[in-house]
Amino acid sequence: MARFVKSTVNRKKDLENNAGEKYDSFHNAIRGILLFAQCFAIMPLKGLYSDRTKDIKLVLKYPGTLVTITFLIAGGLSTLSFAKELILIGINAKNIGNYKSGKLFFKSYLSLYSGFDVGLIFFSCGLTACTLFLLMAREWNSIIEKWTQVDLIFLRMPCYKPLKWTLEERVFLVAVVVGLLSVGEYLNFISVSM
Repeated sequence: MARFVKSTVNRKKDLENNAGEKYDSFHNAIRGILLFAQCFAIMPLKGLYSDRTKDIKLVLKYPGTLVTITFLIAGGLSTLSFAKELILIGINAKNIGNYKSGKLFFKSYLSLYSGFDVGLIFFSCGLTACTLFLLMAREWNSIIEKWTQVDLIFLRMPCYKPLKWTLEERVFLVAVVVGLLSVGEYLNFISVSM
């Protein structure tokens, strides 16, 4: 194992020194996306721009982690309030997608949603995804260490030739396209619901 780690470090240096090319790893490619995801309370990792994968970790006293935990608590309370209202009004074929609550808070809060059932499903899915990303963030440095070892094995193969676009540029392009499509879909949703 120590020999493999030593050869891995040497291979990284060889790749970086080879005609001035940067080591084209998966983690280097998704650093920017992980940093952007932290703005939305996803993957609160400290040390993203460190060269050592051991420096990347989930730290509880880190602002990103506090934002994630705040989001989980607020989202949990919203989900529970949606569930409570749905239980109080009942659910049948007539009122799916409609809300008949007398509370002004829920009527204004739900103006973007078609009803309690949609809000409950939306917030439940969001909470589940955020929880899973938080659990993955706990193990991120070991995940990315294994991934880097596999990256280096494939980059060591003689058939590997650097492409015109780096992996970072290709991942960024995919992220931009998906982000623009998401914004377009959301704007379409807003325009239809108004």
